[in-house]
Amino acid sequence: MSGFEQQDSAEHRDPFRRFSAQDQRHPGYTTASQIWLGGTQDTNMIGYVTLGTNDLERAAKYYDKLLGELGGKRFMGDERFIAWSTGLNSPGIGLTKPFDGKPASVGNGVMVALAVQSNAQVDRLHALALELGGTDEGPPGPRGGGGFYAGYFRDLDGNKLNVFCFGQS
Repeated sequence: MSGFEQQDSAEHRDPFRRFSAQDQRHPGYTTASQIWLGGTQDTNMIGYVTLGTNDLERAAKYYDKLLGELGGKRFMGDERFIAWSTGLNSPGIGLTKPFDGKPASVGNGVMVALAVQSNAQVDRLHALALELGGTDEGPPGPRGGGGFYAGYFRDLDGNKLNVFCFGQS
């Protein structure tokens, strides 16, 4: 059997099983809770996320203020693209006019999540996003278990974002 054929195994039936810290077949793996709740990784998996816009100037003003609340500053840009980050080793967010020249559109099921340190910061950023002209997609509050707290919104171009933290009041 080749490695590409489906196998009826415990790992196939439960693909997340392989992420168990106790699984000796995959040394070095951590559990999802270890990653989300303080983690063991010292690098970011995501380098940056790019969102499309049809009005770069308007979107830039929105994100200058919104990401400025997180310490984000512009670090790259030209007439079609602007990117923000909080530091050299931190993930960034970019806005761009689509390269193919077609109008930017919102991806169904796509969302960018902005990590913060406290529930109060979630509340503040969610309110700021709406104050700047964004629309509400779900007010700040606890979601599920484990201390997950988030607020959801759409930016001026309709891109969906959330602001979240874990276990911080």
